[in-house]
Amino acid sequence: MCATLPSLHQKATDQLIKKKNIKGALPLYQKAILLARKCNDCDNEFSIYFEVGNYYYSISQFDNALIWYKKALENKKCAQDFKNLAGINSNIGVIYLGKGYLKTAISFFISARKDLEKLGEKNQNYWINYINIGVAFMEMDDLASAKRIFDQIDSTFSPTISFLVAINLAKIAGLKNDENTFDLHIKRADQLIKNVKLYQNTLDELKLEFYVQFQDKKKLTKLFLEKISVYETSYIYTKLLMQQASLLINKKIIGLPKTIAILEKEVMAQNDITNQLAYYELIKLMSRQQNNYKRYAYALERIMLLQNEKRLENTTNALKDYQILVEKTSLKQENEQLKTQHNINVLKIKNQQYLNFFLIISSLFLFVLGLYLYSYFQRKEKKKSNVIVEISKDLETSHEMQYSLQQKLRNQELRMEEILKTVGKIAILRKQIEAYFNNNKLKNSSAEDAAELKRAKLDVDLFFNNYTELAIIASQKEAYSFEKLRINNLFKDKLTDKELTVLSLIMNSYSSKEIGILLNKTEKAIEYSRKNIRLKIGIDSATPIDVFVREELKAVDV
Repeated sequence: MCATLPSLHQKATDQLIKKKNIKGALPLYQKAILLARKCNDCDNEFSIYFEVGNYYYSISQFDNALIWYKKALENKKCAQDFKNLAGINSNIGVIYLGKGYLKTAISFFISARKDLEKLGEKNQNYWINYINIGVAFMEMDDLASAKRIFDQIDSTFSPTISFLVAINLAKIAGLKNDENTFDLHIKRADQLIKNVKLYQNTLDELKLEFYVQFQDKKKLTKLFLEKISVYETSYIYTKLLMQQASLLINKKIIGLPKTIAILEKEVMAQNDITNQLAYYELIKLMSRQQNNYKRYAYALERIMLLQNEKRLENTTNALKDYQILVEKTSLKQENEQLKTQHNINVLKIKNQQYLNFFLIISSLFLFVLGLYLYSYFQRKEKKKSNVIVEISKDLETSHEMQYSLQQKLRNQELRMEEILKTVGKIAILRKQIEAYFNNNKLKNSSAEDAAELKRAKLDVDLFFNNYTELAIIASQKEAYSFEKLRINNLFKDKLTDKELTVLSLIMNSYSSKEIGILLNKTEKAIEYSRKNIRLKIGIDSATPIDVFVREELKAVDV
């Protein structure tokens, strides 16, 4: 649902900006506002208030603009762009300036200036807010404060800023009746007007107003002749100034002839005090020209009353500003107290929640720790029992193996004794047979018998030699089998069966070639097996294999 917010906002914006259809846009904006609140998207909500407020401001519906701008300021914490926030504060300041709420206007201009300072740049809008503050002070007749503000402005920032500073300083000089200073600033404004032609009418109106006040006929005539062509399209105030100029120059009002009575009727239709003052200034001039001192005195009285009324209006607005400020301050203090109390209550609740959470976590931790310790000691006890059982089994196996080895050794010793006895008997028998063959009688036998005897002797020698060799091999085989068993037990986890066989033959001093013949392998294959045996057992290249293995066997025996 929240995903539809951007498209809904865009539809409303299109209705407002592209089609200028405020009636069609407002329902869409209201839906977008409700959706933004549900989705906690205050940035979009702020943007909506800003757009609608700007629209009403652009068509001079200032009361409606204020409503939407104030809603935006209520959500200003969501504003991501300080330029928009500054624009709102500045526009509200302009509205209050027009309504005569001068101090309120100043406070908004200051807020706008601070918003722009947060951006870290002093752009044209920044200095325009300064200018607006100065204008507000002029409306309050505080010319010293106004001049101090204008003196702080960087008038070299842009032609527009330079021009606005120049005409406002000229106006301050005019209000002080300082004609020389007025002319000085007007010359500066004349130099800048070519770059800011948008303000041409403003400059002309200022000149008209104060040339009339100074009654400088020379300058007034020149300006009047330049402005006469745009008289019909001018604002009421400008027309009144031109009529005053016309009266001073030509001693008659520009356009259709007007009597004082007609002017008095027209002034009654004016609501704006500035325009009323201009009318009575014109009536005052006409009365003086006609030597109608009664009308002159009446006009002068009305001017003084209107000026007082304007001051009173400003004072009333200032009091309203003060009341608003007091109300805001009291509301703010009340809100702060409520907020503080609320925060204290929330803090208490949170502290209690944290305490409960800590107690629950502590209980769970102690419970889990107890289970873990119980399980740990159970495992340890079980492991201890298993180790004892394994040790018992190993001891039992060790005793069995020791007994088996003792029996094997005993059998081997008996076998060796038997072989030695047999070899001894064979040796005695061989000596007897050799003595027989060495008998002189046999030596003197015929050649045929001698040859036969020789062959028989060779057969006997061959028999004795073979038997003796077989006896020795048998003895070695018994020893080899026992040693192979020990090697197998020691290295069975590291070597394959084939590698164990090769190692046993190496221990019996067989060469690689001889081992290859016995196992039906090439000498190269046996050399490769030797390398593997060295790597797997961990024998360095400098140590003979049989020496290393015997040391290992000795270590096991110990």
